[in-house]
Amino acid sequence: MRKLIHKLIKATYHFRSPDRRWPDWKEHDYTKQCWGHALQGMNGFKENGKFNITGHDSKRGLFFVEQMKEGDKLRVKFTNGKHGYLRIYRLSFFRDPSDMFSATVKFEGLIS
Repeated sequence: MRKLIHKLIKATYHFRSPDRRWPDWKEHDYTKQCWGHALQGMNGFKENGKFNITGHDSKRGLFFVEQMKEGDKLRVKFTNGKHGYLRIYRLSFFRDPSDMFSATVKFEGLIS
C-alpha cells in the first residue's frame, strides 16, 4: 500500500511539473536589461507563489525571432548577482506600445 501511494504521489508531481505542461518552452534572457528590454515590478517578488510584472520585449514583432509566450521562462539577475528563472503563467501584450507586456510569473529557482 505504501509503495502504491508513493507511486501515485510521484506520478502526480511528474504530471504537474511545469516543464511537462509546456514541453516546448523557450528561455528569454533578461539578465542584462536596457531600454526596450527590461522588467518592472520585481519589487513584488514572491519566492513561493505567483506575482505580476510588466516589461518590454524589444524582439516583439520580428517574424524571424521566437516570440514570448505562456510557459516560457525569463532568465533574470537578482541584486545579489545570482541568476534565476521566472515561469510565465499568463501573458498579455499592450496595444500601445506594442512591445510592452504584463505577465503573471512564478519563481522557478536559481540557476547553478
